[in-house]
Amino acid sequence: MAGIGGLHIVDLDAAFGRGNNLETISRIIRSAKVPVQVGGGIRTMEVAQRLIDAGADALVVGTVALTDKAIFDRISATVGRWRIIVALDYDGDSVLIEGWRKVSGIKLDQALDRLIGAGVRNFLLTCASRDGMMDGPDVDTIRLVCQSHSEARVFASGGVTSTKDISALRDAGAFAVIVGKAFLEGSLSISKAITVAAG
Repeated sequence: MAGIGGLHIVDLDAAFGRGNNLETISRIIRSAKVPVQVGGGIRTMEVAQRLIDAGADALVVGTVALTDKAIFDRISATVGRWRIIVALDYDGDSVLIEGWRKVSGIKLDQALDRLIGAGVRNFLLTCASRDGMMDGPDVDTIRLVCQSHSEARVFASGGVTSTKDISALRDAGAFAVIVGKAFLEGSLSISKAITVAAG
């Protein structure tokens, strides 16, 4: 895995409610030599358990963390809250759910306050308007969240294209940075990204 600290997998089919890729993801988890965190459509205990049984290091849970406390609490209690990363996808200051298809009616600050109060510490923040656009991350929001919610461990995602972006997110307080398209298209070197992220 070229020295990366972990692998982040998103099941987009599951996120959009059009099936899932659990078999493929399970094979990837079992063959990976680094910790794997998986997200996308984890809305039942059965799916969560299957991924944990396959060896997932952490689960990225979004929609149910905000819409179904009973299911979210059950998943957290079963797999361990430390293995849960709550995905807060946002547009402006509004949190999106169900694969970005619906506005939750909850502001980002409100969601953070509520979840931190419930014991959540790991958050994946994705700026929907920048994800996959290759035009830079939302550093200002990441910085603001890290400053105003010091208890949160923030994984930053969306728009990362360069080592400068990684450096900016690191300096803003991000615990980790998710990079996808920039690696796939070769615009960002994995080795250089790792060096910059390490500071």
